[in-house]
Amino acid sequence: MKNTSERIGLNLDFAWMLDAGFDPLDQFKKLADHVKIIHLKDFVFDRAGRFEDVVVGTGNVDLAKLDVLLSEVGFEGTAVLEYEGNSENPMSDLSRCVEKIKSEMSFWSWS
Repeated sequence: MKNTSERIGLNLDFAWMLDAGFDPLDQFKKLADHVKIIHLKDFVFDRAGRFEDVVVGTGNVDLAKLDVLLSEVGFEGTAVLEYEGNSENPMSDLSRCVEKIKSEMSFWSWS
């Protein structure tokens, strides 16, 4: 994307990266100049390649590595958390997602 205008932004969706077999953090490194939004979601995969939503940071997304990367590139964009597991009662898992992010990441300020 070296020849692409800095006005072109990207929403880096972790779920789509994981589902396509890419490491979202590697892709973030490559595309950092254009990433305006990170869409946090985490999966684990069974032997057949089927995914299952898990609390962010407990599957394939390394939150500590993401924390360092966001600082290194001076990320000023937006982050969105998505969790679709446990559709009958997702609130406890969503709370666990937030707690996991808070405990493993210092990039964002928490009030």
